[in-house]
Amino acid sequence: MFMSLLTGQLDRVMTFHHYSAMFALEDVFFEIVSPEVLQYTYLIQVTRDFGTPFNFTLRGARLVPADPSFACGPLANCDDIEGGVAFVQRGDCPFVEKAMNAQLCGARAVLVFDDDPENVEHFIEMTSESKTMHPTIPAAFLLGKNGYVIMETLQRLRLSHAVINIPINASMYHIHERKQPPWVLW
Repeated sequence: MFMSLLTGQLDRVMTFHHYSAMFALEDVFFEIVSPEVLQYTYLIQVTRDFGTPFNFTLRGARLVPADPSFACGPLANCDDIEGGVAFVQRGDCPFVEKAMNAQLCGARAVLVFDDDPENVEHFIEMTSESKTMHPTIPAAFLLGKNGYVIMETLQRLRLSHAVINIPINASMYHIHERKQPPWVLW
């Protein structure tokens, strides 16, 4: 019985894209370089079944809030997003649609933050059932509290974007050396 359960689990894992199985088993992080008040290391969860892996590192990339924030249609600020990372709010349409709209603007990746501003611990698994949308950029999920603090800080400081490094190799640092947001415990 145990062996058949294990075999079923292995078969299920093997049906995922290679990168999905790999990223589902490890933590992925990014860091904000600027503005200084947001200079923390943030945990993200990479999508399992659409997009591509973070097989590259973006250093000094712009994290640009999407306009409109839910990114469920054409984005009004494509010029700002092009070459950067689209910062999108969860809600109103499927995750894969958000990623496609960001990609159509030339985004290098998309970060979707939860629509619950108090969420500091529950990641949502971003999946797609679409047979027609196949984004070719990385997509990841960010806890709601982190997303809202980032958005509110950018608005308060009247900044059009934050500067980030994504992904970062946080395994090089001991957990106590990482500068994590004070409102989130890992």
